[in-house]
Amino acid sequence: SVLSTSAEKRLAMSRIVRQSKYRHVFGEVDKTDNHYLGLELSTKTGDSYYAAASAKFFAVALRGGAGKTLVLPYEQHGKVPRDQPCLQGHHGDVTDLAFNPFNDNILASAGTDATIKLWEIPDGGLTEKMTEPLATMHGHGKDVTLLQWHPTASNVLASAARDMTVRIWDVENCTDKITIEGCFGGLISDIRWSFRGDLLAASCKDKIVRVFDPRVDSSKPISEVQAHEGAKVVNMVFLGHREQLVTTGFSRDSRREIKVWDPRAMTEPILKQELDQSAGVLMPFWDDDAGMLYIGGKGDGNIRYFEIVDEAGATSIYPVSETKSAESTKGLAMLPKRTVDVGRCETARFIKLLRDKAHLVSFTVPRKSDRFQDDIYPDTLAPEPSTTAEGWFGGATPEPKRMSMDPAKNGGATHASVSTTIRSAGKSAADVASAAAASSGAGGAAAAAGASSGASSGAASSGEVTSLKAQVASLQAALDRAVAAKDAAEAKAKKAEGDAKTLEVQLRAAKEAAAVGPAAAAADGTIPESADEDVVAELAAVKEENETLKHQVAKLKKTVATLMDE
Repeated sequence: SVLSTSAEKRLAMSRIVRQSKYRHVFGEVDKTDNHYLGLELSTKTGDSYYAAASAKFFAVALRGGAGKTLVLPYEQHGKVPRDQPCLQGHHGDVTDLAFNPFNDNILASAGTDATIKLWEIPDGGLTEKMTEPLATMHGHGKDVTLLQWHPTASNVLASAARDMTVRIWDVENCTDKITIEGCFGGLISDIRWSFRGDLLAASCKDKIVRVFDPRVDSSKPISEVQAHEGAKVVNMVFLGHREQLVTTGFSRDSRREIKVWDPRAMTEPILKQELDQSAGVLMPFWDDDAGMLYIGGKGDGNIRYFEIVDEAGATSIYPVSETKSAESTKGLAMLPKRTVDVGRCETARFIKLLRDKAHLVSFTVPRKSDRFQDDIYPDTLAPEPSTTAEGWFGGATPEPKRMSMDPAKNGGATHASVSTTIRSAGKSAADVASAAAASSGAGGAAAAAGASSGASSGAASSGEVTSLKAQVASLQAALDRAVAAKDAAEAKAKKAEGDAKTLEVQLRAAKEAAAVGPAAAAADGTIPESADEDVVAELAAVKEENETLKHQVAKLKKTVATLMDE
């Protein structure tokens, strides 16, 4: 029959077409109005990815030396003012940046001055230049080039430098507790922690990838291999709970390729995927919740993404798609999974650096329902450590803590704009939500039990009151900062308006002098022949800056109004 034939066709097609929730994921660039413009990016120093991202900010190094680093809140769209406050603490170029995974406001920076500096970024972003870091760590003998925070332990940071050492720091005490040295045959190009943080992988310009168990033996790797035959940089990423390692590099004939390894036995790759023949160094990122591998390339316009699955006891990799752009990529950073918009089934979010600007790139599962899709949002990594630095150096290796992505369970705090306020009180969104639920439950039970004795059924528990007080204090602090930022922006706008009027006066004077006699005026030395052109150009620049400041003031006023409502 027709029905049976149709059913047979569908069954045959289901055997051919791979079933996957993520098979139709698509990427899209944020709208132009939300781009970050006028960035004087420094993307020629070291082998890092040149950007760092937390749930609140992204950070990039700028040209001009003096360790100039721009840290922007995601809400500050448009052209960056020329006098935008920056971090300036290094006595040389900044080579790498990394946000603390458990505190969105703590940023580590590495520099050519052989130091590592820690910075605390205020909520809302910098309102003035910051030159004094929270701490400075000394130990490397040459340029520090790479930084990686530990994935489960608080205040543990790994660094690599041109002195061909890797150091693991107890950040709280500013001491390097473990040093890996004498193992590398060239400059270190990448370092990565495993999912639980028990292993540390390092790739090197000698083409060898080495995996260390640094607490057991830092003098030699537990496994090593020449991962790729090409001469260019090898980058890496661990595949989360799968306990596998991905390396990206070049073949002997300069074809770009991906390989998957067992990090404890790197004799042969588990699988290999060739990509293309191009010169750009690849940058891999892993989404453990979705099993998706994202690959960007320096100089590429596209970001490709793959699904890695286990089938019949073997690991397989499937190309999903790619998001294309005519502009070449200078750097990439992946935002924490807790920042995605679950309301529109967003699965990943990146900040992408271009020649003189940056923008967000979003990846989404195309679904029509606006209900929470629990099949694509398992519990994700929480912004809370599983152990302390002392515990980890003492041998503890706990699993990473997780949090629900369901807004109904965490108060909607998976979105960056919401979680900013909650976490500024010193707790994760999941902690606040669970504490509030527990305290309200206890309060309800107490009210029911005390109804017959005349107790108030609306009485709140002390835990709930404490939590609410913390949130109110946090909102007040955020409001104070927003008001201060608004006042500062208004002052700058007023000054720019005054500068514009002064320049207009100068321009009129220059034109009048030119009308009388430009040659005589130039000979007198008071007004150059090109004075009117210079003044016109400067006037245009000041007016443009004034318009930018006016937009910034308007946005800050909205922020103040929102905070006052809350």
